[in-house]
Amino acid sequence: LGNMALNINLDDAEFSRFLLLSEKQFYLQPGQEKVITLDFASREYEIPDLYMGKIYFNANGVSKTLRVILELKSKKALFDLNLNLDEKYRYLFAGNPILGNIIIKNLGSLKPVDINLESVEFVKKKGIKAVHSDLFSDVKGKFDLILFNPPYLPEYDDSDGGLKEDEGSQIITTGGKYGHEIIERFFSQVKKHLNENGKILIVFSNLTGKEKVDNIIKKNGFKFQQIDYQKLEMFEELYVYEVY
Repeated sequence: LGNMALNINLDDAEFSRFLLLSEKQFYLQPGQEKVITLDFASREYEIPDLYMGKIYFNANGVSKTLRVILELKSKKALFDLNLNLDEKYRYLFAGNPILGNIIIKNLGSLKPVDINLESVEFVKKKGIKAVHSDLFSDVKGKFDLILFNPPYLPEYDDSDGGLKEDEGSQIITTGGKYGHEIIERFFSQVKKHLNENGKILIVFSNLTGKEKVDNIIKKNGFKFQQIDYQKLEMFEELYVYEVY
């Protein structure tokens, strides 16, 4: 800008939770230089991922952009998986099923919670400390990250004379008459158990009603972004949201 002094402002809003700038506003006279230090840091609850954003430099009506890519890696693993296959399944033939034993080992402070007592007892036998609870009814404390894999399907309509789903199966698959009722209960309670700046990962189906789930999340004061999507066979689609 020729011989003009520059009043420079830096905007790091897209990366503010990871980035600390040594200065955000300063003046430069013609011929002067300035070194800005960028310190990157992450809180433990942040999800390991590749984060992309921009830092904006604004001066006297002119704007410049610095693109930033940050790869965030795990400090330590939270859990480990071990898949054991019987010797007879070493060879796979078309149409034959395979049965495997998956062992999940808790390496951190994971606290699995389930309303299905049979599931809780099963994982306890594998050395995992699980809690039998209807959502948060028997859960104490607050968490940085909550993973929620709810039953999300609407009740089965047996008006055409089809077989009615048994109660045990309904606990696992059915989220209520319309599919979203358990999700609605969850979001009405979860704030009491989420640390400041904590996050939620939730999976649900288009059969639950995507617009309805979006409204439930917003109604309870949360924001969200879709981080994964999968189209299953037939007509079902799965969504994974990061909620904060």
